[in-house]
Amino acid sequence: NFDLFGHGETWKDALRLQSEGIEPARFANITCPVMLIHGDHDPHVGRAVLADLQPFIPQIKYIELPNCGHEPWLESQAREAFLPLLRELTIAD
Repeated sequence: NFDLFGHGETWKDALRLQSEGIEPARFANITCPVMLIHGDHDPHVGRAVLADLQPFIPQIKYIELPNCGHEPWLESQAREAFLPLLRELTIAD
């Protein structure tokens, strides 16, 4: 179930961390492989997120799934492409 209060509090905290310069700078501590899987119909702008994160996570790999929104594991157009990407990431190390 969707928790509207929790969602609002989480976003408020994320915006505070960004305004204080804590995020995304603290992501520089991430050293493992990172895969940003993004749907081309997602309301979030994937390439903008990539541009924000790439200076701090240079090893980030961006993959954009066609005909996909925000939940590729649920979407019939993207599910078959999404699941092998997860397998690839889990065996990458």
